[in-house]
Amino acid sequence: GRYFTHVVQMSTDSRVRRTRTPRRASLASRCALAMAAGVGAFRVTVRTEGLVELRFVMPLLHPPVAPWTVRSLRDRAVERVKRLTNEAFTLGDGGNVRDDDGCVLFPQDLVSDVVDDGDVVVLTIQAEETEEPEAEPPRRARSGRNHRS
Repeated sequence: GRYFTHVVQMSTDSRVRRTRTPRRASLASRCALAMAAGVGAFRVTVRTEGLVELRFVMPLLHPPVAPWTVRSLRDRAVERVKRLTNEAFTLGDGGNVRDDDGCVLFPQDLVSDVVDDGDVVVLTIQAEETEEPEAEPPRRARSGRNHRS
């Protein structure tokens, strides 16, 4: 690797000592070291289909406040989709997250147990249903129980 040469003045005598220190490691190297140490970034690609079709990379930093679950991944991805679009939407497919092969990922599972770094997860987006007031059922005419003919 490349090194910088630093000159250090010794406090006890006038001799000069040269030391070599490595340059700051690249971002990729720092991330690899962090992942090996159990901290750093874990990335997934989120693909949405349906009403909104997007594809974006989302880092999941380690260690988070609590371990990343599929539910927390889904919620964070939905926040990002809302920031990227002006569409009113809800999650389709029962709110399920799927892997790229179409397998359902259960919300309580840890992301690190069901997805590898760099994998694709899929969310289905559908139009938000507007709640229209239901029409009142037609009223029946009252029967004339006490009516004599």
